[in-house]
Amino acid sequence: MLKEKKFTLRLFSKVLTLALISSVFAGVPSANAALVLQVHDSASLIAAGINPAVTGVQINQNIELSANLVINHDMTITRGDLFTTSVPMISGAGIEINSGAVVTMSHLGLTGANLQAEGAYGVMLQDGSSLSASYITMTMDTANRNNIGFYVAPGSTLSLSNSTVDWKANAAATQQYAVYAQSGARAVSLSSNTFTFNSANVPASYSCLFATEGAQVSNYPLLTLSGNTSNAYMKFMLGGADSVANKQAWASNYVSVTEGDNRVGMISGFYGDLTNGVYGKLATGWRYDNFISEASQGSQSPLLAVPEKLLLQIHETTSMSAVGGSGVGVNQFRTTTPGLCSVTADGVVTGIAAGTCLVTASKVGSGRYSAATSAAMAIVISEAAAVAAEAAAIAKANLSTITYTLTTKTNTIYIDLADKYGYEIVFVDVKKYILVNGKSVLSYVRIDTAILDEFGAVTVKTTIGIKAGNKIRVSIIGATADTPVKYVTVA
Repeated sequence: MLKEKKFTLRLFSKVLTLALISSVFAGVPSANAALVLQVHDSASLIAAGINPAVTGVQINQNIELSANLVINHDMTITRGDLFTTSVPMISGAGIEINSGAVVTMSHLGLTGANLQAEGAYGVMLQDGSSLSASYITMTMDTANRNNIGFYVAPGSTLSLSNSTVDWKANAAATQQYAVYAQSGARAVSLSSNTFTFNSANVPASYSCLFATEGAQVSNYPLLTLSGNTSNAYMKFMLGGADSVANKQAWASNYVSVTEGDNRVGMISGFYGDLTNGVYGKLATGWRYDNFISEASQGSQSPLLAVPEKLLLQIHETTSMSAVGGSGVGVNQFRTTTPGLCSVTADGVVTGIAAGTCLVTASKVGSGRYSAATSAAMAIVISEAAAVAAEAAAIAKANLSTITYTLTTKTNTIYIDLADKYGYEIVFVDVKKYILVNGKSVLSYVRIDTAILDEFGAVTVKTTIGIKAGNKIRVSIIGATADTPVKYVTVA
């Protein structure tokens, strides 16, 4: 992650001389006095930043800074009277606010940057300093370095409103941040701003509205986002060693995350860590994604959908597994024959009607790999097998009886199995036609689960409709192949 920087202003003797001369002509009194300066040149502005007597600066001319503007005391900076409908431009270098200074900036154009090895910074807040900025027009256009609009160090606070930040062509192939807050930054508020990241941003880099880091999410700053417009690849980036779950909870609590938003944040301790990637908010949770754009992803290795059984009876189930594929994306299963079988997302297949059930596996794209789908696997759903099993059970059921009483409201079923089944738990079902995916299917419907008395008998009442031709089935839970299952056909 970006490390906190401590910068010292290096002013050559010529700059110091010009600053002193400018201050004299401007009528700067002793350090104990307070005044507002009308500034027209770089040297005067730089001198004002380090003179505690200056409480305000009004800029009346576009200024090309000869060095970074360092502000180490409370001060207000705004446009002068010569700019009524436009803003004065400050270019050539960046702005650094130190020593706990409380600074207010408004109606300014910023095109310079504080150039460091790991990045170019428009405005840097350090040492517990605070900046309230509004109506700022900032342009970031530095090649070969991260382009960061506002950098907030530990203990510092930023409030930015009604402003614009625009990343130009030189920033296209760099990492672009509107705000980067270090661990321990106090608060960041972004309201009614427009952030326009360069559209040529490539998969090797990324653009981010808000980024922060911290060993724990408790080290993240208090974040307020309201009414901003942004084309950022990510709304925010969350770094540091804390768990993904804690970062997700922080994002949900402090950031408005719209369901289906595909680029809401990087959950990672390191820049290039694609294994942690980017997470998108879904109705039921968070979905893993990645930094690499879909266009640049490669194909996964072949993916296969493999069932435990290739032949099922109606109502019988089997489990699917996905073999092959690449990356860390989630595996899911679906069927193209919903009238014949049902399939859960995690691969449990249930036979519904006789025929050939087709099931495919899919693996979500991740890291360097795009999404993959397997060829369809065929599972035969056999009605004949179910009929044969039922016939065999009926043949065995000669030791018990079932009777019933049908009324217009309640049906009563009397079950009397052999004494040896006393206290057993039984399923009571009725076979009738039901609608499955719009198709009428003959299937057993659960009436009740009952406990037999000591003689193997029980009475069950149900409001489920039973009529002539329906078949009632009683089966013992956990029954072995030799345990009788009793059937009776309603006359």
